[in-house]
Amino acid sequence: MRKFPLRFLPVVLAMLFLGMAVQESGATTVKGTKKTATRAIVKIKKISERRKHRVTKSKRKSNRRKSRNHKPQAITVLREYLPEIADIHETKVKGKGFSYISVPVTFDSRSPFADPFLRYDLLRNIDKWLGTRYRYGGSTSRGVDCSGFTSAVMSATLRTTFAGSSHVQAARFTPIFSVDSLQFGDMVFFSGRNRKSNRIGHVGVYLGNGVFAHSSTGRGVIYSHISEGYYTERFRWGGRFIAGRQNHIQTANVFSN
Repeated sequence: MRKFPLRFLPVVLAMLFLGMAVQESGATTVKGTKKTATRAIVKIKKISERRKHRVTKSKRKSNRRKSRNHKPQAITVLREYLPEIADIHETKVKGKGFSYISVPVTFDSRSPFADPFLRYDLLRNIDKWLGTRYRYGGSTSRGVDCSGFTSAVMSATLRTTFAGSSHVQAARFTPIFSVDSLQFGDMVFFSGRNRKSNRIGHVGVYLGNGVFAHSSTGRGVIYSHISEGYYTERFRWGGRFIAGRQNHIQTANVFSN
C-alpha cells in the first residue's frame, strides 16, 4: 500500500476546515432564513388582524349610521296622523323644555297620563329608542324586541318596574277590545304569526288616532298605524294603566286559541 505523501496533509486539512466552515455557514443561513420567514408570517398576521379590526369598526359605524337614519323614517306615520306630536319629536322633545300634548275632554282621568308632564315624559322616552334595531330578547340600544321596548319606556316614564314578555304584560290589564276606546298611554296587544290565535305575541304603546310605538322585526323601533293590514288582522285588545293601581289583574278566557 502506497503511503500518503505528507506534503499534501496541509492541503487536505485546509479543505476539511473549509468544508466545515461552509456547512456551518449554511446551517446559520438556514436558521436565519427560518427566523426571517417566521417574522414575516407574524407581521402578515398582525396586518391581517388590523385590517379585520378596521373592517369590524367600519361595520359598527355603518350600523350606527343606519340606526340614526331610521329615525326620520320612524316618525313618518306620526307626521301623517298626529302632526302635533311629530312637531314635538322634531323640535323640543330632545331638550329640557316642556311641550304640552293635548288630549280630548273624554280622556279617562284614572290614567296616570292625565298628567300632561307624564305624557311629555312618555314621548321623550320613546324618542330615545326611535330607530333602534330589532333584536329578539334584546333590551339595550344595540337591539330591542317589542316587550323590551315597552318595558323600558313604561318603567322609565311611570318610575316603576314594568317587565315581562308581551304575553305576561297583556295579562296585567282588563282588556279594551275596541280601538276607538283607546287613548294616549294605553298598551296595545297583538297575536303573533298566527293571525287567528288569541295568544299575544306583540305589544306596543298607543298614542292616539290609530298610531302606536313599537319595535317591529323589520324596521326596529318605529310608529305604525293600526289600520295596516298586518296589525288590523292581529290586534286583540288594549290595556290601560290606572293611577294608584298595580297592574296585576289576571283576566279570564282571553288566552284561548
